[in-house]
Amino acid sequence: MLDRKLVLKVLREVKKAAGLDFALGSGNCCNTCTWSELQYDYEKKGIPEPHGIYIKWFRSGMNKSDWESSVHWISHALTEEQKPVVMDVLSKYFKVEWDMSDSKSIAIMEMETTNETVSN
Repeated sequence: MLDRKLVLKVLREVKKAAGLDFALGSGNCCNTCTWSELQYDYEKKGIPEPHGIYIKWFRSGMNKSDWESSVHWISHALTEEQKPVVMDVLSKYFKVEWDMSDSKSIAIMEMETTNETVSN
């Protein structure tokens, strides 16, 4: 299980290093709701295409889950320049599985978790 305080610390570091608009420790209900709300909020601020990441951990709604999983998924909207920065920072703290594509979520696990196969 990932240390939630460490994850939040790393998200702050990623946001600053990559110049992201947001780096959130959870989503709201589901991916669609989260992205819709982010898009709406940032459009009101004059940012039509916000860039950032959030942990696919939902505290309420149809996709509600607990934090006890050994793998956590990160949803993202990143530029090509931001992708390697995000990967570098996350890799300092976690085992990361991501092909740096726009269509795949980022999987993070504790460093000592080495033999798990993850799928999204």
